[in-house]
Amino acid sequence: MTHWRTLITGLIFLSLSHSAQALTLEFEPVLTVNAAAPSQQLNGSTLSWTSKTGFSGGVFISVGTENIPLVLETGLIQLKESSERVTPSSLLTRENTQLQIPLLLRYQFDDRFGIGVGAYTSFSTGSVLTSTNQSGTLESHATAGMQDRDMGLLISARASIPIVSDFRFVIDGRYQHGLSNRAAIPPGLSGDYFNTRSMQAFLGVGWVFSTES
Repeated sequence: MTHWRTLITGLIFLSLSHSAQALTLEFEPVLTVNAAAPSQQLNGSTLSWTSKTGFSGGVFISVGTENIPLVLETGLIQLKESSERVTPSSLLTRENTQLQIPLLLRYQFDDRFGIGVGAYTSFSTGSVLTSTNQSGTLESHATAGMQDRDMGLLISARASIPIVSDFRFVIDGRYQHGLSNRAAIPPGLSGDYFNTRSMQAFLGVGWVFSTES
């Protein structure tokens, strides 16, 4: 284990020393489109949720170098989760909001296209809006059978198009796969689960600038 730590530390040091001449930063406000279709079992019954579109926004901050095609990205994103399912007697819709902190490592094939993998953590804000046939009720996450914390994995495909000077138009598509069981017990049975699944699209304008060390 000591040898692995030494090797990793050495690689990081060499990378930083080699790339210290050109550090590239990007600040990117984005509009977020989120389609959430969680998987859930409540009281032993599987609930079939389908996605609705939720609009929100946030900001990404990334750092990379001119010599290595890897970019590290984080940020703060407000995600509106909106889903619906059909019951025997009604159409049930549920909406809530998460604040997400992603952490992605992206490989840039060139200055226009990259793919990334990473993880996220998030926590809920406000209440859960549950609507039955368009008649809404606000309730806490615990009452709605949901934990207010989540974490999981992210996969990203990102394209950027130069506009003028240091500005780019950015399109970023992501798949979010929750690993946390967000089922609140009680209510529910010990075998219940609630896992986040969503597709996301981010549209934004990135401001890119370099700094010399």
